[in-house]
Amino acid sequence: MGRRHGVIRGFIFVLFLLLCATAAANVSREEQSHTREGGGAQATAEPSFSLLSVCKQEAHKLCPRQEHAPLKCLLHHFASSRSGPGINEARNLASANPHRRSYRNTAFFNRECAAWLRAREECVSFVRRAGYCRDDETARECLRRIPQHVLRPSCRNSAYYNSVLLYGKMKQQQQQESVSQDSSA
Repeated sequence: MGRRHGVIRGFIFVLFLLLCATAAANVSREEQSHTREGGGAQATAEPSFSLLSVCKQEAHKLCPRQEHAPLKCLLHHFASSRSGPGINEARNLASANPHRRSYRNTAFFNRECAAWLRAREECVSFVRRAGYCRDDETARECLRRIPQHVLRPSCRNSAYYNSVLLYGKMKQQQQQESVSQDSSA
């Protein structure tokens, strides 16, 4: 059983590396499309495979008390930064009156993090409004279940959506291996 367990672990590791390489290729493809559009690609130190890994600095800075579940906090700050004044107006207001509460917490997100948050917002709001999601499933489960052609290109071509699919495939593989281990024991 020890050798078989080692083989399974090795298989999981190789699968993980393949998923990481696929996600990195998708991120690279998205950066290249930004470059072609004239936006200029921002170099990253390491490829990112999840929303929280992309927005790690923002989560640490904006949501220090929500270490275990920072997503809601990040989404709140992102929404308020998009609905508030422009960046220059917010900076001017904050410097003129640093104690003014409504602008003190205005969030400024790096381009990659903002792209992932916009894609998440696009994907989740679309599937919820269109009624594709069941009441008993998360938005991520819903996104994995519905056909890709139903989604808008801004969602289905995003690194966020690709990470949702990759995570689902990895989780499904782990469940299959767990079942096969239980049946062989």
